[in-house]
Amino acid sequence: VYTQTAAAKDNFQKAEIELHLGDFGEAIKYYGKAISLYPNYANAYYGRGKAYMHLQKNMDALNDFWQLVKIDSTRADGY
Repeated sequence: VYTQTAAAKDNFQKAEIELHLGDFGEAIKYYGKAISLYPNYANAYYGRGKAYMHLQKNMDALNDFWQLVKIDSTRADGY
């Protein structure tokens, strides 16, 4: 059975590949899909924040990093 969590992980993995390849717009799209399937996906917020930073969308990045910290306050990479 293919669950929402599995689908979120698949989208996260696609996003990670796109981020690594430098296609930040596609990465943001896949991170967004992962987040819509699993709203507390801290790693997806972090990845999307990094992608936004590459596109100099600093407020969007800040919002994602803030969401990351709200989900997991122990994540130093969100500060």
